[in-house]
Amino acid sequence: MIRTTVSIILLLSFSSAATYSDDYREYFSSFITSDNFSKLKEKKELMHSFYSKASVNLITDRELKKIINRDISRIKPNMGIEIVKLLSFSDKMNFSTDKSFLMFYNLLHSLHTLKGITYYSATRKKRRVLFYDSYVIDDPVSQKRVPDPEFTTIPPDNQIYIFQNDSTLGRNIYSVKYITDKHKIIMRTENTTTMKYIFLPLIKPHLLINYFVIVPGEKSIIFYGISFAQFNKNIPMIGNHIDSFYNRLKAMYSWFVDRLKKINY
Repeated sequence: MIRTTVSIILLLSFSSAATYSDDYREYFSSFITSDNFSKLKEKKELMHSFYSKASVNLITDRELKKIINRDISRIKPNMGIEIVKLLSFSDKMNFSTDKSFLMFYNLLHSLHTLKGITYYSATRKKRRVLFYDSYVIDDPVSQKRVPDPEFTTIPPDNQIYIFQNDSTLGRNIYSVKYITDKHKIIMRTENTTTMKYIFLPLIKPHLLINYFVIVPGEKSIIFYGISFAQFNKNIPMIGNHIDSFYNRLKAMYSWFVDRLKKINY
């Protein structure tokens, strides 16, 4: 693994006048239905939430749904939410190339840049920092900080560990797994420590799962996120967990967009 420097500044087009290139047939048809893609082009976002009856409703990708449903069956979540976002770009961009795919893969490994990102707290009714700190560690035992990995070629799968100091859920360690195929990059996170609200054990180890998925087209990108957990039923619900998790997914999407704007490409 080596770090590389590139020199062309990435320019994104996010204006209301942006034209969404229809990459559906070639890039997105196996990921989402044509009806949902039409809604996505119009609304720019789709959202689905669930409580006891967990389900993946917004996408059709068979392999991804199989992986997610395996986690759902294991942890039996009592809350979850999924969103799909659509980004468009200027006509000069083409994100279907191998070079672009590698750029996305490295972007999703730039985990120290999550430090300081903000989200809207549904409980406190204001915007606040989501992660006071975030960085890659060598393993869950020694917890030695190491640099974000950066790749010159994409492995079929890869797993690392990160430490995050969450403004609400405290100091935690996650396993982060990356899975790729020719159409998408999957980033899956799972807590390995007990997540606490104040001093109350809210989520036990291995019972919070997040997926962040990037599906590049030529002129547009689909961002998919799903988050679900089994919360401690003995702790009274404080605030709206659905709204909180929705805002956290949106924060991760905003982080992705912000990193994309800043990358030298």
